[in-house]
Amino acid sequence: MKPIQKNGWRIYFHPLFYQQWQELANQVKYLKEKLQPEKFITHRDVI
Repeated sequence: MKPIQKNGWRIYFHPLFYQQWQELANQVKYLKEKLQPEKFITHRDVI
């Protein structure tokens, strides 16, 4: 698996954690498109 680079850090994920992280990131992207900003910032998957 290819690591991600954030703020100068190279981050490696265990495959199971990476899958969960990707699913959550995709959920947040979906919510950002569908919800109004005030609802988005208080959603339980975002905070």
